[in-house]
Amino acid sequence: MKLTQKQLRQIIKEELDDHMSDSLSSLLNHEDPQYVMQGIELALSMGMPAVISKRPKKLVLNFIASITDPETLTSLSDPRNHDIVQAKVANNQNTPIEIIKQMAFSDEHAIRAVNYARKNLNLYCQTHPQDNICGEMQGAMDYKY
Repeated sequence: MKLTQKQLRQIIKEELDDHMSDSLSSLLNHEDPQYVMQGIELALSMGMPAVISKRPKKLVLNFIASITDPETLTSLSDPRNHDIVQAKVANNQNTPIEIIKQMAFSDEHAIRAVNYARKNLNLYCQTHPQDNICGEMQGAMDYKY
């Protein structure tokens, strides 16, 4: 079988992506908080979601709570993240409102994250009632149990 240069590049790219994804996952789920925080930065620079599947240490959770960059928070909003990571993202005032809305009505996100997102969406709509997002939300903002 003869491979074209395009096919060969695609195969190499897929293998590199798989290898980088495995390496990134081990960084993001490492015991050392410094490695996890470096993994978050690396995921952002690679344009990949930062998925922290293990419960991170308090230092990492405090770091997530203090993030001001909307892109980083968007990267951390993946529903595959540990429940507490999702909650920290949903409760961060710098998380883009589109991400908050997505989390507020998700069946994939943890219940705590959904409730924080709904609370923050309610607060946003109280201060921005003219926003189109708020017009769509009328009566749909009860907490999820």
